Formats: sequence, C-alpha cells, structure tokens
Amino acid sequence: MIEDALKFVGVAAIGIGLLAQFSDKLPHLSTPARQAPETQIQVRAPAASPAPARPAPRPSTPLDAMFIPAQHGQYFSTAEINGLPIPVMIDTGASFVSLSSEDAAQLGIFPLPGDYSVRLQSANGIVLAAPVKLQRVKLGGIEVYDVDAVVSERGAMRGSLLGMTFLSKLSHVEIASGELVLRR
Repeated sequence: MIEDALKFVGVAAIGIGLLAQFSDKLPHLSTPARQAPETQIQVRAPAASPAPARPAPRPSTPLDAMFIPAQHGQYFSTAEINGLPIPVMIDTGASFVSLSSEDAAQLGIFPLPGDYSVRLQSANGIVLAAPVKLQRVKLGGIEVYDVDAVVSERGAMRGSLLGMTFLSKLSHVEIASGELVLRR
C-alpha cells in the first residue's frame, strides 16, 4: 500500500512539474469568467467503417472524445467536475486529478491545513497537496464517478490537471496522429 502511494506521488510530481514548466503557456485561472484555451473537442460515435482523418462530430452517441493538441502539444478542455465547469489540462503523465486551490474553492472544496499531507516534487520545489474524492467528472460525453484527486496548496498551480485517476477508468486512451482519443 505504501509502495502504491509512493508511486502515485512520484508520477504526480512529474505531472505537476510539467504543469509548472508550461504554466506560462496556460491561461490565468483566477478571473471570474474562465475558459480553457481554444482546443477543439469532437464527439463521435464508433464508426462501422474506417473513419476519415478528422471525423465530424456526432453528438447522438458521445462514447468517444477526441482532442486536438494546443500550441505546445498539450491537450486542454473544460471538464465538468461535481457539476461545475473547470478548465483542465489532460495529462496522461499525471497519476491523478490535481486541482489548483482556486478551482477547488470554486467547487466548494476547502481542505484544512492539516489535510495537506501529500508531498509532491515539482519544478518549483516541494508542493503539499490534500487528497480528496470528486463525486463526478465529465469530459465531453464521458462521465466517471468517485474520482480520487488532490488539491494543491494556494499558489502552487495555475491550473488543474486531469490525470490517470480519471483516465484509468476509461476503456481506451490513445494518442494517434497527435490527437488524444478517449473512450468510456
């Protein structure tokens, strides 16, 4: 169990390090009307025949979600977390969903000082985070319930990450021709 926790923390540190490294490229998330950078999301149904390179959206059966990378190859979108829209970077290298303290506050999550028990190594040094459980995370037409996450200390992150505690609950995660494809 401790080994799993240490692995979890190690991979999370890498994701937070990447977020810190590219934080100047992320939108500032403290404005009241926040939106993720413009990244296209297309929802499509499973194709009976080979699909074209960029399939047209088919919202009637949103089992798949496809994301086209932003300028530096990261995938950004807006996830619905516990019913509220939160801009996120989808990070297959992060072991869990990691919320900035500002996004957590918007969701009504306010960890107590003693809750920050997880130590993470980031590009900016050691970051403390508080483990939490999210009731529901929705990305496109994909919904996942009871998602483990962490909340970082105030000022430690400028945005939130959607990591493997969400992605591992999906049946399919693939990067093909630069596009991120998710399937529930």
